[in-house]
Amino acid sequence: MPPQTEIALCKAKCGFQNLRLDRMRGTAFLTQEGMQIDLGGIAKGYAADEVRRMLQEQGVKSAQINFGGTVVVWGQPQHIGIQNPFQKTGSPMADLLVENKAIVTSGIYEQCFFHKGNRLHHMIDPRTGRPSCSGLLSVTLIGDETAQLDALATAVCCLGIQEGLPILQKYGIEAVFVTDDGVVQATPALHNQLSFCA
Repeated sequence: MPPQTEIALCKAKCGFQNLRLDRMRGTAFLTQEGMQIDLGGIAKGYAADEVRRMLQEQGVKSAQINFGGTVVVWGQPQHIGIQNPFQKTGSPMADLLVENKAIVTSGIYEQCFFHKGNRLHHMIDPRTGRPSCSGLLSVTLIGDETAQLDALATAVCCLGIQEGLPILQKYGIEAVFVTDDGVVQATPALHNQLSFCA
Protein backbone atom coordinates (compact mmCIF):
# COMPACT_ATOMS: atom_id res chain seq x y z
CA MET A 1 0.00 0.00 0.00
CA PRO A 2 1.21 3.51 -0.69
CA PRO A 3 1.96 5.73 2.31
CA GLN A 4 -0.91 7.78 3.79
CA THR A 5 0.63 11.05 2.51
CA GLU A 6 0.44 9.78 -1.08
CA ILE A 7 -3.13 8.57 -0.56
CA ALA A 8 -4.10 12.01 0.82
CA LEU A 9 -2.66 13.71 -2.28
CA CYS A 10 -4.67 11.42 -4.54
CA LYS A 11 -7.87 11.87 -2.51
CA ALA A 12 -7.58 15.65 -2.98
CA LYS A 13 -7.99 15.06 -6.73
CA CYS A 14 -11.20 13.03 -6.33
CA GLY A 15 -14.77 14.20 -6.38
CA PHE A 16 -17.22 16.11 -8.52
CA GLN A 17 -16.42 19.30 -6.62
CA ASN A 18 -13.18 19.36 -8.67
CA LEU A 19 -15.04 19.24 -11.99
CA ARG A 20 -16.42 22.34 -13.70
CA LEU A 21 -19.01 21.73 -16.41
CA ASP A 22 -19.99 24.39 -18.92
CA ARG A 23 -23.17 23.19 -20.60
CA MET A 24 -23.33 26.19 -22.94
CA ARG A 25 -19.91 25.41 -24.40
CA GLY A 26 -20.13 21.65 -23.91
CA THR A 27 -16.85 21.55 -21.99
CA ALA A 28 -15.48 20.08 -18.79
CA PHE A 29 -12.56 21.46 -16.81
CA LEU A 30 -10.63 19.51 -14.17
CA THR A 31 -9.56 21.92 -11.42
CA GLN A 32 -6.77 19.79 -9.91
CA GLU A 33 -3.50 19.14 -11.72
CA GLY A 34 -3.10 15.43 -12.41
CA MET A 35 -6.83 14.77 -12.02
CA GLN A 36 -8.40 12.28 -14.45
CA ILE A 37 -11.87 11.06 -15.29
CA ASP A 38 -12.30 7.28 -15.41
CA LEU A 39 -15.57 6.09 -16.91
CA GLY A 40 -14.75 2.42 -16.30
CA GLY A 41 -17.44 2.18 -13.63
CA ILE A 42 -20.24 2.95 -16.10
CA ALA A 43 -18.79 2.25 -19.57
CA LYS A 44 -20.17 -1.27 -20.02
CA GLY A 45 -23.56 -0.19 -18.73
CA TYR A 46 -23.71 2.78 -21.07
CA ALA A 47 -22.65 0.59 -24.01
CA ALA A 48 -25.29 -2.02 -23.14
CA ASP A 49 -27.99 0.67 -22.95
CA GLU A 50 -26.95 1.99 -26.37
CA VAL A 51 -26.88 -1.47 -27.97
CA ARG A 52 -30.35 -2.16 -26.53
CA ARG A 53 -31.65 1.14 -27.89
CA MET A 54 -30.21 0.47 -31.36
CA LEU A 55 -31.55 -3.09 -31.51
CA GLN A 56 -35.00 -2.04 -30.34
CA GLU A 57 -35.03 0.74 -32.97
CA GLN A 58 -34.30 -1.98 -35.55
CA GLY A 59 -37.35 -3.92 -34.36
CA VAL A 60 -35.65 -6.63 -32.29
CA LYS A 61 -38.39 -7.93 -29.98
CA SER A 62 -36.40 -10.24 -27.71
CA ALA A 63 -32.69 -10.43 -26.88
CA GLN A 64 -29.98 -10.78 -24.27
CA ILE A 65 -26.94 -8.51 -24.30
CA ASN A 66 -24.11 -9.81 -22.12
CA PHE A 67 -21.01 -7.70 -21.52
CA GLY A 68 -19.63 -9.91 -18.74
CA GLY A 69 -21.27 -8.94 -15.47
CA THR A 70 -23.47 -6.43 -17.28
CA VAL A 71 -26.56 -7.99 -18.86
CA VAL A 72 -29.71 -6.62 -20.49
CA VAL A 73 -32.71 -8.80 -21.39
CA TRP A 74 -36.02 -7.99 -22.99
CA GLY A 75 -38.91 -9.69 -24.69
CA GLN A 76 -39.11 -13.09 -23.02
CA PRO A 77 -38.24 -14.12 -19.46
CA GLN A 78 -34.65 -15.34 -19.27
CA HIS A 79 -32.49 -17.11 -16.70
CA ILE A 80 -29.34 -15.23 -15.67
CA GLY A 81 -26.67 -16.84 -13.52
CA ILE A 82 -25.17 -14.98 -10.57
CA GLN A 83 -21.47 -15.77 -10.12
CA ASN A 84 -20.39 -17.57 -6.97
CA PRO A 85 -17.60 -15.33 -5.66
CA PHE A 86 -16.10 -18.29 -3.75
CA GLN A 87 -15.66 -20.44 -6.89
CA LYS A 88 -13.83 -20.12 -10.20
CA THR A 89 -15.28 -17.81 -12.84
CA GLY A 90 -18.33 -19.31 -14.52
CA SER A 91 -19.59 -21.13 -11.42
CA PRO A 92 -23.10 -19.87 -10.68
CA MET A 93 -24.29 -19.42 -7.13
CA ALA A 94 -27.88 -18.69 -8.10
CA ASP A 95 -30.22 -18.37 -11.04
CA LEU A 96 -32.32 -15.26 -11.51
CA LEU A 97 -35.41 -15.23 -13.75
CA VAL A 98 -35.87 -11.76 -15.26
CA GLU A 99 -37.81 -10.07 -18.04
CA ASN A 100 -37.23 -6.61 -19.51
CA LYS A 101 -34.49 -5.75 -17.02
CA ALA A 102 -30.83 -4.91 -16.71
CA ILE A 103 -28.63 -6.94 -14.37
CA VAL A 104 -25.21 -5.75 -13.18
CA THR A 105 -22.78 -7.47 -10.83
CA SER A 106 -19.87 -5.69 -9.22
CA GLY A 107 -17.45 -7.27 -6.80
CA ILE A 108 -14.00 -7.54 -5.32
CA TYR A 109 -13.46 -11.27 -5.80
CA GLU A 110 -11.80 -11.38 -9.25
CA GLN A 111 -9.32 -8.50 -9.27
CA CYS A 112 -7.67 -9.07 -5.92
CA PHE A 113 -4.74 -10.56 -4.06
CA PHE A 114 -3.92 -11.24 -0.43
CA HIS A 115 -1.17 -9.41 1.44
CA LYS A 116 -0.49 -10.20 5.11
CA GLY A 117 -3.91 -11.84 5.37
CA ASN A 118 -5.78 -8.84 3.93
CA ARG A 119 -7.67 -8.88 0.64
CA LEU A 120 -6.44 -6.03 -1.55
CA HIS A 121 -8.51 -5.25 -4.62
CA HIS A 122 -9.31 -2.68 -7.29
CA MET A 123 -12.38 -1.07 -5.69
CA ILE A 124 -11.12 2.01 -3.87
CA ASP A 125 -13.35 3.69 -1.29
CA PRO A 126 -13.11 7.43 -2.07
CA ARG A 127 -13.67 8.23 1.61
CA THR A 128 -10.48 6.46 2.68
CA GLY A 129 -8.42 6.16 -0.50
CA ARG A 130 -7.93 2.49 0.31
CA PRO A 131 -9.56 -0.74 -0.92
CA SER A 132 -13.13 -0.85 0.36
CA CYS A 133 -13.80 -2.99 3.41
CA SER A 134 -17.60 -2.95 3.49
CA GLY A 135 -17.93 -6.68 4.11
CA LEU A 136 -19.36 -7.29 0.63
CA LEU A 137 -17.77 -9.58 -1.95
CA SER A 138 -20.36 -8.89 -4.63
CA VAL A 139 -23.47 -6.89 -5.37
CA THR A 140 -25.91 -7.82 -8.14
CA LEU A 141 -28.45 -5.13 -9.04
CA ILE A 142 -31.62 -5.48 -11.11
CA GLY A 143 -33.29 -2.43 -12.63
CA ASP A 144 -33.98 -0.56 -15.86
CA GLU A 145 -30.97 1.62 -16.71
CA THR A 146 -27.75 -0.35 -17.07
CA ALA A 147 -25.37 2.63 -16.75
CA GLN A 148 -27.12 3.66 -13.53
CA LEU A 149 -26.84 0.11 -12.18
CA ASP A 150 -23.13 0.01 -13.05
CA ALA A 151 -22.46 3.16 -11.04
CA LEU A 152 -24.65 2.13 -8.11
CA ALA A 153 -23.24 -1.41 -7.91
CA THR A 154 -19.73 -0.04 -7.46
CA ALA A 155 -20.91 2.54 -4.92
CA VAL A 156 -22.94 0.02 -2.90
CA CYS A 157 -20.02 -2.42 -2.93
CA CYS A 158 -17.99 0.30 -1.17
CA LEU A 159 -20.78 1.47 1.13
CA GLY A 160 -22.04 -1.91 2.31
CA ILE A 161 -25.60 -3.12 2.78
CA GLN A 162 -26.62 -0.80 5.63
CA GLU A 163 -25.68 2.41 3.79
CA GLY A 164 -26.32 1.14 0.27
CA LEU A 165 -29.79 -0.39 0.62
CA PRO A 166 -31.62 2.92 1.26
CA ILE A 167 -30.09 4.33 -1.94
CA LEU A 168 -31.27 1.33 -3.94
CA GLN A 169 -34.75 1.58 -2.41
CA LYS A 170 -34.91 5.25 -3.40
CA TYR A 171 -34.43 4.26 -7.06
CA GLY A 172 -36.58 1.10 -6.97
CA ILE A 173 -33.62 -1.21 -7.61
CA GLU A 174 -33.54 -4.82 -6.44
CA ALA A 175 -30.35 -6.47 -5.19
CA VAL A 176 -28.53 -9.66 -4.25
CA PHE A 177 -25.66 -9.16 -1.79
CA VAL A 178 -22.92 -11.68 -1.00
CA THR A 179 -20.86 -10.93 2.10
CA ASP A 180 -17.25 -11.92 2.60
CA ASP A 181 -18.36 -14.53 5.16
CA GLY A 182 -20.72 -16.21 2.68
CA VAL A 183 -24.09 -14.77 3.67
CA VAL A 184 -26.43 -14.12 0.73
CA GLN A 185 -29.14 -11.49 1.16
CA ALA A 186 -31.70 -10.53 -1.50
CA THR A 187 -34.32 -7.81 -1.52
CA PRO A 188 -37.81 -9.26 -0.89
CA ALA A 189 -39.13 -8.64 -4.42
CA LEU A 190 -36.56 -11.13 -5.80
CA HIS A 191 -37.45 -14.08 -3.57
CA ASN A 192 -39.76 -15.68 -6.18
CA GLN A 193 -37.30 -15.03 -9.04
CA LEU A 194 -34.16 -16.36 -7.35
CA SER A 195 -33.16 -20.01 -7.01
CA PHE A 196 -29.89 -21.23 -5.54
CA CYS A 197 -27.67 -23.80 -7.22
CA ALA A 198 -26.85 -27.03 -5.40
